[in-house]
Amino acid sequence: MINSPNALEPAKPSDFPCIRYLDVLRDLAGFFHNGEIPDPEREAALLLSYLMDKPVSALTALNPEIPGFISDNASDISRKRVDTRQPLAYLLGKWHFYGNSFLVEPGLLVPRCETELLVELILNENENNSFSCLDIGCGSGNIAVTLAMERMFWTLTAIDVDERAVSCTQQNAINHSLANITVRRQDIRTFQPGFTFDMIVSNPPYIRTSELSGLQPEVRHESQVALDGGTDGLMVYRAIADFTAIGLRRGGLVYLEIDPPLVTGLSDLFSQIGTIEVFQDLSGLDRFMRVTAK
Repeated sequence: MINSPNALEPAKPSDFPCIRYLDVLRDLAGFFHNGEIPDPEREAALLLSYLMDKPVSALTALNPEIPGFISDNASDISRKRVDTRQPLAYLLGKWHFYGNSFLVEPGLLVPRCETELLVELILNENENNSFSCLDIGCGSGNIAVTLAMERMFWTLTAIDVDERAVSCTQQNAINHSLANITVRRQDIRTFQPGFTFDMIVSNPPYIRTSELSGLQPEVRHESQVALDGGTDGLMVYRAIADFTAIGLRRGGLVYLEIDPPLVTGLSDLFSQIGTIEVFQDLSGLDRFMRVTAK
């Protein structure tokens, strides 16, 4: 538990006879705030939720007592979080995505809640079709593994240039007992599948190279390969567009997560391939694109 006079030094839970969730939450949030951690209240709530293995809403409503060993663990992790500015997912070794737990290794892109909306869009629009689906740049495998879990009659192929990503995705597929997913190390620019996919999905890197140095410290811990979209942010999107000529069937679908300022450039790029529709995230920003191939 964190409640010491020194705002950047966690106190030990043994100093406090009774520790309730809301007390620990308040102290953690204050510690993160003083440590300049973004969104400290949410960060504190997520940390306790993972350690208690209970939803934030349930913990807030019930305000249970926090066992001493969990308070100790929270103190240790929070100190590392402030000292190193590593993402919380790296310190926990896992992260929740679409209601499931995923192994997340240091250096890989941490699954974002926006990407859950991309998965939800794909699932809502394709409830009954039996698809072969390619996930380009699979990272920890959160997209491909989730689609494989939710659509057991689909066949998923997940590729990435990073061997760490391939290993992590394979392990997540094993952890969720999946037999309908293949994972391989592969650069999309040289991929020759020998057949066409029904669907391509990707959350590719789209940050301009010149902007990488200005990212938050947490983000700079993540894979530069998974973040760097080249000089204009469109480098990997161009490779995906080129691949559709040999790797996507006529009438096939491409689902992409995008950076809102790239909408015009992406529309110009993919309009040559098929019909485009853009979807917004919960903030009303253009965040996803669906392309239906001609």
